[in-house]
Amino acid sequence: MNLNANDLLMLHFNADRVVGNETINHNYVIENNIDVIATLNKLVNEDALIIENKPETSLPKLTLPKLKDILRNNNLKLSGNKQELINRIIENYNVIDKADLDLPLMYVPTEKGVQIINETQYIFHFHHSFLVSLPRAHKIAVNHINAEDKIETIYMNEIQYEMQINHDRPRLNKLYGSLANYYRKDKQDKERARMFYNLSYYIQIEENLSYITEARYRDIDINDDFVNMYIEPDFEIVRFYEQLIYVDETTDNSLKNLFIKDIANFYDVNEELCTYLIDYLIAKVKQVPEYEETNALRIFNYANNTDEKDSETPIYSKNDSNDEVDTENKKKKTVSPKKEVQAGSSGCLLFLILVGSIASALFI
Repeated sequence: MNLNANDLLMLHFNADRVVGNETINHNYVIENNIDVIATLNKLVNEDALIIENKPETSLPKLTLPKLKDILRNNNLKLSGNKQELINRIIENYNVIDKADLDLPLMYVPTEKGVQIINETQYIFHFHHSFLVSLPRAHKIAVNHINAEDKIETIYMNEIQYEMQINHDRPRLNKLYGSLANYYRKDKQDKERARMFYNLSYYIQIEENLSYITEARYRDIDINDDFVNMYIEPDFEIVRFYEQLIYVDETTDNSLKNLFIKDIANFYDVNEELCTYLIDYLIAKVKQVPEYEETNALRIFNYANNTDEKDSETPIYSKNDSNDEVDTENKKKKTVSPKKEVQAGSSGCLLFLILVGSIASALFI
């Protein structure tokens, strides 16, 4: 069956809808100039949809007063909820005057159509995505037709592409965050959600280290707006950590160890930077301003030390961007992707396989 991504979206949108009430004014439909009626006709020709008005499919579309009118005109009981009224009409269908019935035509999925809908649930997830277009997501899914979780596979394909080929770190950060949201909200998988939230935050900070350093040379004061711009964690990350800290009662030390472990699955980890990040994140969640400030300064100082190496140029204090602060002179290491993911370093075996050993044929 030769159905493209837009065909599939129209199948999802219009299954079990009344003819004449098609999904036409959706943003995706308008932006991509989809001819909805022509697409639905194609789906009918491909035996994914049929147009019919059988009682089982059409009666639920009638209003409660209309159902009662049918029963009243045929001297049948009017009591019960809507489903009971529908069942009563169906049970007495042979004796009901068909002139009383005005059943609307429906777009009803065939057995083949139902199978397609069940196999392409990822369509709904990506039709409004700004990270992965629906046509690209569908192409990846087709190339991995046997993948058990196609949403996961699509994200991992794009993560692998950014890590190994394209190196668009802001997009990689957002991919990590979106996959974490999927695990937390759709799959209720806290372990994998935590891993990808941590990766998202780590990449955000690592990407912004150079901007923090540039701010020093431009004599920009480190104020709250600056903090919000460069090291403030995403709202979803904060909400997730509120669950870990206040509901699961995970200790600070455990959060630190888990953060380092999660990052180590994908990158050559810098434990010093990881410590600063998780300490700042915990202080942010617990709303302890003095610790937030202390750890924000540690991150800024880390960025500047990494850049200046042996330079004696002073680094930031939040209160005075020209104050000199004592720092360690040891060389700092910025993050770099692992060439291979270490087996056994995480319980998420699926990701170790996907990230460590997906062949080049994965990319499209």
